[in-house]
Amino acid sequence: MEGRRTEIAYCVKSQEVIDSPERPDFGWNIAKFCAKANELIRESAAPNYAILSFNVKHFLLVNELFGFQNGNRVILQIHRVLNNSLHDGELCAHLGGDRFLLLLRYETKRELEKRAEHIGRSLSHSILFYGTHYKLEYRMGLFAIDSNSTLSIEAMMDRAILAQKSIPDTSQKFISFYEDRMRLHQLAKKNMKDRLLPALKNQEFVIYYQPKYDLNTQKMIGSEALVRWKTEPGVLIPPGEFIPDFEANGVIVPLDRYIFEQVCADIRHWMELGMKVVPVSVNLSRAHLYRPMLKTDYERIARRYGVPFPLLELELTESALAANPKKIPKVMNRLRRAGFPLSIDDFGAGYSSLNMLTDIPAGTVKLDRGFMNHSVNSEKNQALLRNIIRLCKEMGFTVVAEGVETKAQVQLLKALQCDMAQGFYFSRPLPKNDYEQILAAQ
Repeated sequence: MEGRRTEIAYCVKSQEVIDSPERPDFGWNIAKFCAKANELIRESAAPNYAILSFNVKHFLLVNELFGFQNGNRVILQIHRVLNNSLHDGELCAHLGGDRFLLLLRYETKRELEKRAEHIGRSLSHSILFYGTHYKLEYRMGLFAIDSNSTLSIEAMMDRAILAQKSIPDTSQKFISFYEDRMRLHQLAKKNMKDRLLPALKNQEFVIYYQPKYDLNTQKMIGSEALVRWKTEPGVLIPPGEFIPDFEANGVIVPLDRYIFEQVCADIRHWMELGMKVVPVSVNLSRAHLYRPMLKTDYERIARRYGVPFPLLELELTESALAANPKKIPKVMNRLRRAGFPLSIDDFGAGYSSLNMLTDIPAGTVKLDRGFMNHSVNSEKNQALLRNIIRLCKEMGFTVVAEGVETKAQVQLLKALQCDMAQGFYFSRPLPKNDYEQILAAQ
């Protein structure tokens, strides 16, 4: 029999909220689902089966906007829609919260995908709460069960859930089929996390330095410390492939500290060689800012190597500031009072608030490289860049432009009175020995 389509547009009235159950009955739980699914898959010769994992994007907002009981009513209605979409020999279970699992029959993957799209359309109607419309957004992960598969039903469910979680929050896509690369990527990420401490002990992380240049004198007046992971001889993994995972896994703090200490050791070495050392900026991850001993720890390391604090600039991304605009400036003030220069990295990358500039105790603002993409050819972008630079300078900030790659960009930045620039036009990130040669030449 064809699945019946149930719309999810309804109005919640005050009496309905009072009478709505706090714990509505969603029917099948996961244990019953597994037992019955095993039985159906084992006994059925054809068609094929697939597991669909479903959840609502940002469902907590529903509870926050409309209350917990109304949230329960939404979950109950979703369950009704999913149940009414089932054909004979198919199942639906509630995992908790806004998470559901379905066991569906299908003949082709394309037909299965269309089926999932149809279920999605049934769930896409606006929900009306006291005259306020709220549109559900959802994600679905599909695992097509191979007739020769020896996986347990629990492993199949995990794969469907993994496919669903692989869809980025920012994606317009809402359906994803499981592929083995997803599991391999997850294993690689876990392996990467497990390897961090041994890699630090083995000094597998290598520091590169990217110079910063004064736009007026064209001389190097600073640099940024960047990290590479040397997993084996001749193989260097760029930071974009491991830093986000370390941040997500909460293991970034030991790496931050390692980089800071390596920079201190390098600066000490250059000082002993009689070189004229310029300040080096070191990135400080968001997780590090919540450590009570951060200031004391970094002071102790710098003193151990005899490095003057003004040579060690600490960089924070504006997203870190936006995450906790009340607490982070207080942490920054403690670091500034200790003598560490501070800078805001990636300003304008998407979280910017001009009010932020009035609260942060930093001395430098680094403009996100996105400003350089079209600024030379676009009058609007030039106007935006001109006014941001002017505003920052009037507020007492030194302004650094990142991602500078062409002579035209350099000329524009000079005309706009930007202070410093960093990018491939001047220099790529350099290994320690190559960077030393620039220091020696100056």
